[in-house]
Amino acid sequence: MFDYLERQLPKLIMAPTAIVMLVCMYGFIGWTAALSFTKSRMLPQWEFVGWEQYERLFANPRWHVALDNLLVFTVLFIAIALFLGLMLAILLDRNIRNDGAFAPSTFTLWRCRLLLQALHGSGSLIQD
Repeated sequence: MFDYLERQLPKLIMAPTAIVMLVCMYGFIGWTAALSFTKSRMLPQWEFVGWEQYERLFANPRWHVALDNLLVFTVLFIAIALFLGLMLAILLDRNIRNDGAFAPSTFTLWRCRLLLQALHGSGSLIQD
Protein backbone atom coordinates (compact mmCIF):
# COMPACT_ATOMS: atom_id res chain seq x y z
CA MET A 1 0.00 0.00 0.00
CA PHE A 2 2.78 2.43 0.89
CA ASP A 3 4.66 1.66 -2.35
CA TYR A 4 1.52 2.28 -4.40
CA LEU A 5 0.95 5.64 -2.69
CA GLU A 6 4.60 6.55 -3.10
CA ARG A 7 4.39 5.89 -6.86
CA GLN A 8 1.12 7.81 -7.26
CA LEU A 9 2.05 10.83 -5.11
CA PRO A 10 3.80 12.79 -7.87
CA LYS A 11 0.78 12.30 -10.13
CA LEU A 12 -1.57 13.44 -7.38
CA ILE A 13 0.52 16.53 -6.72
CA MET A 14 0.74 17.47 -10.40
CA ALA A 15 -2.93 16.75 -11.22
CA PRO A 16 -4.33 20.16 -10.10
CA THR A 17 -1.63 21.98 -12.07
CA ALA A 18 -2.33 19.91 -15.16
CA ILE A 19 -6.07 20.48 -14.89
CA VAL A 20 -5.66 24.24 -14.49
CA MET A 21 -3.21 24.33 -17.40
CA LEU A 22 -5.58 22.39 -19.66
CA VAL A 23 -8.54 24.61 -18.79
CA CYS A 24 -6.62 27.88 -19.03
CA MET A 25 -4.78 27.04 -22.24
CA TYR A 26 -6.96 24.74 -24.32
CA GLY A 27 -10.29 25.63 -22.76
CA PHE A 28 -9.94 29.31 -23.60
CA ILE A 29 -8.57 28.53 -27.05
CA GLY A 30 -11.72 26.50 -27.68
CA TRP A 31 -13.89 29.27 -26.21
CA THR A 32 -12.27 31.85 -28.52
CA ALA A 33 -12.63 29.59 -31.55
CA ALA A 34 -16.31 29.00 -30.78
CA LEU A 35 -16.96 32.73 -30.30
CA SER A 36 -15.23 33.55 -33.58
CA PHE A 37 -18.04 31.81 -35.45
CA THR A 38 -20.78 33.80 -33.70
CA LYS A 39 -22.17 37.32 -34.05
CA SER A 40 -20.21 38.47 -30.98
CA ARG A 41 -18.55 41.83 -30.82
CA MET A 42 -17.91 43.19 -27.33
CA LEU A 43 -19.95 40.66 -25.35
CA PRO A 44 -20.71 37.05 -26.29
CA GLN A 45 -23.75 36.54 -28.49
CA TRP A 46 -24.28 32.92 -29.35
CA GLU A 47 -25.94 33.53 -32.71
CA PHE A 48 -23.99 31.37 -35.17
CA VAL A 49 -22.93 33.21 -38.35
CA GLY A 50 -20.28 30.82 -39.71
CA TRP A 51 -17.35 32.31 -41.60
CA GLU A 52 -18.87 35.81 -41.83
CA GLN A 53 -16.53 37.29 -39.20
CA TYR A 54 -13.48 35.91 -41.01
CA GLU A 55 -14.70 37.25 -44.36
CA ARG A 56 -15.00 40.71 -42.80
CA LEU A 57 -11.56 40.36 -41.21
CA PHE A 58 -9.80 39.35 -44.41
CA ALA A 59 -11.53 42.16 -46.35
CA ASN A 60 -10.20 44.76 -43.90
CA PRO A 61 -7.08 46.55 -45.26
CA ARG A 62 -5.75 47.07 -41.72
CA TRP A 63 -5.55 43.27 -41.34
CA HIS A 64 -3.21 43.08 -44.33
CA VAL A 65 -1.06 45.90 -42.92
CA ALA A 66 -0.90 44.04 -39.60
CA LEU A 67 0.14 40.83 -41.36
CA ASP A 68 2.84 42.69 -43.30
CA ASN A 69 4.16 44.25 -40.08
CA LEU A 70 4.11 40.86 -38.35
CA LEU A 71 6.03 39.26 -41.22
CA VAL A 72 8.68 42.01 -41.22
CA PHE A 73 9.01 41.93 -37.43
CA THR A 74 9.29 38.12 -37.36
CA VAL A 75 11.86 37.86 -40.14
CA LEU A 76 13.99 40.69 -38.81
CA PHE A 77 13.81 39.53 -35.21
CA ILE A 78 14.78 35.95 -36.05
CA ALA A 79 17.60 37.06 -38.35
CA ILE A 80 19.02 39.56 -35.84
CA ALA A 81 18.62 37.18 -32.90
CA LEU A 82 20.36 34.35 -34.75
CA PHE A 83 23.20 36.62 -35.87
CA LEU A 84 23.77 38.20 -32.46
CA GLY A 85 23.42 34.86 -30.68
CA LEU A 86 25.94 33.25 -33.01
CA MET A 87 28.41 36.13 -32.60
CA LEU A 88 28.04 36.02 -28.83
CA ALA A 89 28.57 32.25 -28.76
CA ILE A 90 31.67 32.58 -30.93
CA LEU A 91 33.09 35.33 -28.72
CA LEU A 92 32.38 33.44 -25.51
CA ASP A 93 33.89 30.26 -26.95
CA ARG A 94 37.23 31.91 -27.78
CA ASN A 95 38.17 32.31 -24.09
CA ILE A 96 39.19 35.92 -24.52
CA ARG A 97 40.14 38.14 -21.61
CA ASN A 98 37.40 40.12 -19.89
CA ASP A 99 34.76 37.72 -21.10
CA GLY A 100 32.58 38.92 -18.23
CA ALA A 101 31.82 41.97 -20.36
CA PHE A 102 30.01 39.78 -22.88
CA ALA A 103 27.70 38.10 -20.40
CA PRO A 104 25.51 41.19 -19.79
CA SER A 105 25.13 41.60 -23.52
CA THR A 106 23.06 38.43 -23.61
CA PHE A 107 20.23 40.58 -22.29
CA THR A 108 20.56 42.83 -25.35
CA LEU A 109 18.47 40.47 -27.45
CA TRP A 110 15.80 40.46 -24.80
CA ARG A 111 15.78 44.25 -24.61
CA CYS A 112 15.58 44.58 -28.40
CA ARG A 113 12.60 42.24 -28.50
CA LEU A 114 10.80 44.20 -25.79
CA LEU A 115 11.53 47.50 -27.53
CA LEU A 116 10.19 46.23 -30.86
CA GLN A 117 7.10 44.82 -29.18
CA ALA A 118 6.48 48.14 -27.44
CA LEU A 119 6.84 50.05 -30.70
CA HIS A 120 4.57 47.61 -32.49
CA GLY A 121 1.98 47.73 -29.71
CA SER A 122 1.94 51.52 -29.66
CA GLY A 123 1.22 51.63 -33.38
CA SER A 124 4.51 53.28 -34.36
CA LEU A 125 5.23 50.58 -36.92
CA ILE A 126 1.75 50.65 -38.51
CA GLN A 127 1.60 52.26 -41.93
CA ASP A 128 -1.78 53.56 -43.11
